[in-house]
Amino acid sequence: MEGEESENVWDMVQDGKVDPMEVIEAYYDNLRYVYEYVETLLENVDGRVVISADHANALGEWSLWGHRAYVPFRAVREVPWDVHDCEDERTYEPDISLADLRDGSGDAEVTERLKSLGYVDE
Repeated sequence: MEGEESENVWDMVQDGKVDPMEVIEAYYDNLRYVYEYVETLLENVDGRVVISADHANALGEWSLWGHRAYVPFRAVREVPWDVHDCEDERTYEPDISLADLRDGSGDAEVTERLKSLGYVDE
């Protein structure tokens, strides 16, 4: 609700309002979901690919949950860093090309994101 600060999942786990195993299982569900796409990527690029994240979260270590910047322990300060040397096996061909995006026939949101990353001319 507007103007109200909502409780985050980490506080809810620590307060006993959310089952910690549900949070851990949600992390695994997310990894399983994303990994399908990562696997496709790894099969369809040439060169080195690094899979990482912006930060880690505590999942119950030292009875802590979430990303607490003031706790300098390994589970929070170390992020995933998985390096793969890949060779394009050409197992996937996208339904849309950059040429389609350049001529305006692609999804506007995708085009905007690609512009912001410098892949599509203004």
